[in-house]
Amino acid sequence: MKTKKDLLPWNGVMNLYMTITVCVYTAMGFYGYLCFGDNVKGSIILNLPTNDWLYLSVKLMYCLVVFVTYGLQFYVPVNVLLSYMQNRIQDNPFCMKYGETFLRLVLHLVNLAFAMLIPHLGLIISLFGALSSSALSLVLPPIMHSLTLWPDRLGTCKWQLIKNIFIAILGFSGCITGTYVALTNIIHCSLNPNAKMCSA
Repeated sequence: MKTKKDLLPWNGVMNLYMTITVCVYTAMGFYGYLCFGDNVKGSIILNLPTNDWLYLSVKLMYCLVVFVTYGLQFYVPVNVLLSYMQNRIQDNPFCMKYGETFLRLVLHLVNLAFAMLIPHLGLIISLFGALSSSALSLVLPPIMHSLTLWPDRLGTCKWQLIKNIFIAILGFSGCITGTYVALTNIIHCSLNPNAKMCSA
C-alpha cells in the first residue's frame, strides 16, 4: 500500500494474490471432488471422517481459522454502524467505552442465530450469492466503467462499450441461471427435506 503503483501491473501484488487464491480454491474443489465424487457436501470439511486424529486436527484448525478471522470480516460493517451510533451516544461515557464491543457481540450473535435457525442455510447463501455477487462483480462494474468513459473515451469503434456490454450480459445471464438453480434447489428441499442435496 505504500507504493500503489506496485498493485496494478500484470506482476503486481493484486494479480499475484488473486492468482494464488484462484489456484488454491481450484485445487481444493478439484481434489475434493476427485476424492468424494458426487457425495461432496457444501463444505469439504463435512466430508472428512470423524474417527481419525489427523482429520479431527484439520477440523480443529479450520475452526481456529474461522474464529480468528470472523471478527476481521466485520470491520467494515462495524465501522459504518459505529460512526452512525457515535453521534447518538457521545453523551454517555459507558456507551462510548463499551459500545464497539457490544456492537460486535450483537452482530456476531445475530449471525449465529441466522446460522442456527435457517434450515438449509447453504442454499440460501447460494441464492444471495447468485443475486448479489453477479451484480456486484460482473454487471455494475462494466456499467460504471462505460459511464465513466462516456461519450468520448470509449476507444476505436467503441470497443470499450462493446466489451462492457458483453461482460454485463455474461454477468446478468449468470445471475439469472444461478438464481433459477438456487430457487429450484430451495423448493426441492422444502418439498423433500430428506433429499441427498439437502443434507449438505
